[in-house]
Amino acid sequence: MRRMVLALYLLAQVMTLSAGAPIFPSRYGEIAKCKVVDTAMYEVSYKIVAKLYTDPKYRHLGYTDVQTLLIGKRISATYSKDILRLREVADEERKRGAELITNYDGITFPEDIFKGYPSSKELTSSYRLFAGAGYGRYTEPKPNFGWEILPETKNILGYKCQKAKGKFRGREYIAWFSSDIPRSDGPWKFCGLPGLILAVQDTRGDFVFTCTAIENKKSTPIRFWTYPHIETTRDKLRHIILRMHKQPIVFCEQALGEKIYIGNTNKNRDFSFEWLWLEVE
Repeated sequence: MRRMVLALYLLAQVMTLSAGAPIFPSRYGEIAKCKVVDTAMYEVSYKIVAKLYTDPKYRHLGYTDVQTLLIGKRISATYSKDILRLREVADEERKRGAELITNYDGITFPEDIFKGYPSSKELTSSYRLFAGAGYGRYTEPKPNFGWEILPETKNILGYKCQKAKGKFRGREYIAWFSSDIPRSDGPWKFCGLPGLILAVQDTRGDFVFTCTAIENKKSTPIRFWTYPHIETTRDKLRHIILRMHKQPIVFCEQALGEKIYIGNTNKNRDFSFEWLWLEVE
């Protein structure tokens, strides 16, 4: 079977038949294994609505997530809010000596992005791979979206926002930013405008980010993960991710060093599913 509607949910659950999951260090990554690199001045929440397929037959399939953007004086970080919360829960369970940790069986945006780290002109991406396969990490220069600022304006959460359009690695974007919040930042890798980006989406409608809340912060730590990662380059990680989606069961078996069985018949092991990443190129 080439496509399985719940393929991603299946892979999130392949290692458990109960409400818990065996403790794999790479399952969430321990929140205690981090270093604090800055302190947030703002905490911004974005709702993400993302598609899973380009095929018109499957365009209705997608997922939603909430992304937290923490903006410090030098560094900002974006995390999946659910994964960040479950890292905290899992750490508490580990401290209590639990043999199982709470599992998450939903779909989340797979990248944590650290802008301004390790240097002001760079960013670092931490990418969650399937099941116990771990995390890939790479550093690259901050992106240039070639923004063109347009005259159109609208209000978002009471802030006056101005429209801009840009391009980056195979996609065109429409963004709305507010100069009332003079931080050149936004969700994921988005940056480079004279104000905080409160809404942005690609013109195909595959990924839509919408700000839902902005809070002033004074003491929230910005954590950079120090648990084990595959240290690599973006191009090499891209090949790993493509292989992971082409043969997900084989990929996870190789990562875990054991067989994965699907139900009683163990059929449909050769399915694959399309991989939509924001970066087409």
